[in-house]
Amino acid sequence: MARLIVRHLTGSKAGSDEIIPLPRYVSDLKLGREAGCEIRFDPKDDSAVSRHHAAIRWQQSGNPGEGASAFTLIDLMSSNGTYLNGHRLEAPAMIKSGDVIELGRGGPSIRLTIEFGM
Repeated sequence: MARLIVRHLTGSKAGSDEIIPLPRYVSDLKLGREAGCEIRFDPKDDSAVSRHHAAIRWQQSGNPGEGASAFTLIDLMSSNGTYLNGHRLEAPAMIKSGDVIELGRGGPSIRLTIEFGM
């Protein structure tokens, strides 16, 4: 099964990792302060993060590790913007393993690692 490893670089969870198994078909992983978000940030300490800040859309065809997969970062009209590798997102952008996402300028940042066949 494929999985996403989220390394918290800054913010209230700095230094910690989250491992998120990825479903086989289309899915959106939400990033934000709201309880329903798959990648959740502290409502008090990570104030630059909106309740529903951004989403990672994952599309997989075929078996994990085979066929095409695409990861797209989408800003969900957040108040403080979403940054990919230091550049503010103006439109959905493709992401890959090793990319850094920052939620609001100076807000928490995470590094993504995408693994297949785990």
